[in-house]
Amino acid sequence: MKDFGRDFKGKYGHPDITVSMDDDLEFGAQAILNYFEDQICRGVVFEEGETVQIGWLIVMLKSGNNEKLEVWEPEFSTIPISWIRGANTTYRHLIVQKELCTQLEVEPEYPSLRQAALVSSEFTVQNDFSMIREAEDASNSGWVLTSGRNVNAGLEFRSLFEMAIKCRKIIPFLALPSGASVKFSGDEVVVGINGKVVSSTANDFVKKISQVY
Repeated sequence: MKDFGRDFKGKYGHPDITVSMDDDLEFGAQAILNYFEDQICRGVVFEEGETVQIGWLIVMLKSGNNEKLEVWEPEFSTIPISWIRGANTTYRHLIVQKELCTQLEVEPEYPSLRQAALVSSEFTVQNDFSMIREAEDASNSGWVLTSGRNVNAGLEFRSLFEMAIKCRKIIPFLALPSGASVKFSGDEVVVGINGKVVSSTANDFVKKISQVY
């Protein structure tokens, strides 16, 4: 891990912001710092304890050395959220979700980890389930997760963050817009929206993410 930062204090009179990332993700650190600099140029003042949404995740600014603000992100293992220094996971999720939308020729509609999904009482993390995104409404992300065995099972709202911890397979697809559908069946994943369909058997990117997540 390496710290990346900008001289915001000298240029704008704003506390410097530091983000810690793996060495091979320097470009990601610079993208995050670009976002903060753009907001500071617009007059936004970031403070200790503030949270900022990046993609579907949120990061928290914590006090560091020399009055700097450090970027911390959620650790993907516990509920409620515990925080770890850096933004590796945040940026990786952002890029994967954005590229999947590119494959389907749609713009990302990032939900927030603070939102919920409707989840079937028979939903499991096995490779036999479906995801459908309906219209987002306040705390409802619009995502509906159902069992492939019984689509008529009862539904209940569950934390999107909780479901992503329990079933990492859903993460790459969370930024797909309303109208999208994802079907997991055995080793195959089929994704569709607006009449366009891609699958893990015919699309290299979908195949890769189905193996990694």
